Amino acid sequence: WVTDTEATCGAAGVKHEECENCDATQSAGTEIPATGAHIPDEAEESVITPATCGAAGSKRVVVKCSVCGTTLIDTTAEIPATGEHVWKWVIDSEPTCGAAGGKHEECENCDATQSAGTEIPATGVHDLVCASNGDGTHAVTCRNCDYSATSDCDYEETFHAATCVKGSYTTYVCKECGYTFDGAEGDDRADHDLVYASNGDGTHAVTCRNCGYTATADCEYEETAHAATCVKGAYTTYVCKDCGYTFDGEPTGEPDASNHAAIITVGAQAATATEDGYTGDKVCSACGETFETGTVIPATGEEPTHPANPSGGERIHGRFCFCYDIPTRTTIGLMIHYLCEIICAVLEFIFGLNIWA
Repeated sequence: WVTDTEATCGAAGVKHEECENCDATQSAGTEIPATGAHIPDEAEESVITPATCGAAGSKRVVVKCSVCGTTLIDTTAEIPATGEHVWKWVIDSEPTCGAAGGKHEECENCDATQSAGTEIPATGVHDLVCASNGDGTHAVTCRNCDYSATSDCDYEETFHAATCVKGSYTTYVCKECGYTFDGAEGDDRADHDLVYASNGDGTHAVTCRNCGYTATADCEYEETAHAATCVKGAYTTYVCKDCGYTFDGEPTGEPDASNHAAIITVGAQAATATEDGYTGDKVCSACGETFETGTVIPATGEEPTHPANPSGGERIHGRFCFCYDIPTRTTIGLMIHYLCEIICAVLEFIFGLNIWA
């Protein structure tokens, strides 16, 4: 006999016979009866109630067959009490600078206590409160005991730069009690921080940003000379350095006919299909003198075509059309005719109106 599949606790196996001297076989698929005997696996345990120092706990114990998985045992078992307390310290009174505190131990799992009256040493550190005396010292007292003393203030310093109303100085603030005072003012008072506003007459109003100072002063100018041009003699532009007031001085001497301003192109027009264009004239923008005459640009000769009329041929706008008398030889006229053709096509499509003739 040769075993094909081993029998287990809950499943039959299979076997067949083979000749020991040749390849002949028989009895294929012969069943091997299930053994009916389970093979227990290791127990699986899960805690239901943990055990404590004075009380037993419980756990669930499950045993299954390692072959077929059938549950063989499912029961509850006791977990013996540990007999060992889990201690933690509990503060009865906090220590202070001059007095010890007290504490004891309690079990986290039961009502057991121990170490009652254990001393917590005094801290030796006062919990101080400072109150200014207004003279650069402060009174120091402890919140927890009778300790008191007087000590000098310890300052943080903030420097202030000089302005037009006050010289530089330092502010002192006590780090403990907050007592504050300003140090002596320096003799380095700064100039005014001035703002200028033109009066429009060669003077300006002067005010300070930091104080009430006001005054009126004459403008001080920066000068820019301009050479004579074809329409104006030489002159100077004056700009106030403070308020920006600006004016041009009177021209001196005669205009310089040879010194023209910017040359511009005047009268340029593009050619169309039926009308000639023009390159434009080169003209002085100041005096209007023409330096170069333009030339004619021949018409292109390319007549624009209209979209085909639905009934054949080109669309010809009839006497009932609003653009009947508008010529098509200009760009604007041509655009109006194209727009009209669209409108006419819509009217013909929707209402059946034929206004082409």
